[in-house]
Amino acid sequence: MKRIISLLAVSALLSSCHTQKMESAGYDERPYNTRPIMERPAWPNYDIDNENSFAVFSQICPVVGQKSKGKKVMFLDQEPSDGRYTLYRSHEATYVVYEYLIWQDWCFFCFYEGKRIIDADTGDEYLLREVEHLPLNQCFWIHGQTNQWVRFVLVFPPLPDTVKRIQFFNLGGPGRKWLHPMPERSEIIKVASLRPQIISSTPKGRIIY
Repeated sequence: MKRIISLLAVSALLSSCHTQKMESAGYDERPYNTRPIMERPAWPNYDIDNENSFAVFSQICPVVGQKSKGKKVMFLDQEPSDGRYTLYRSHEATYVVYEYLIWQDWCFFCFYEGKRIIDADTGDEYLLREVEHLPLNQCFWIHGQTNQWVRFVLVFPPLPDTVKRIQFFNLGGPGRKWLHPMPERSEIIKVASLRPQIISSTPKGRIIY
């Protein structure tokens, strides 16, 4: 009986330590996202040089408030990114929200699986798992959202709490006509500066009934 009580006490202690560790990590609520409408799927014989073979989507998740509050990120030897970035840390994944102003109808995007987050201090690389609700390694059109800010939710492995500074790295992808994506690496960014400010600046207290 004493042995059972002892084991229960150890279990409770470990559970408490785990909970405290999770709370100390300062996790965010995962970012909101909505499923877009696929107006037309990609052709079975998708060809990057044939624009007609691209999938067509509408109603990509809009940005609340109609303007992004994310952070501009400079890529080395280039102008700042046209989009805005916000990073959400959770127990199961790291969510990077990329928000972009669609400036014309029939705008196309490509996300390639070589995209990654690099720990600027250790060199560890966290590879892109998916872009929620959208294809990887294929160009696709966005139709009907001119002059709207939209958001893409990119999913990476969870970042340990020890990761304080990161870089984004895009591997690039196959070229077409005038488009020739090259590998690109961002400036070094503090993780804290990318976190959603309303969450990261507010202490998490107890829930009292």
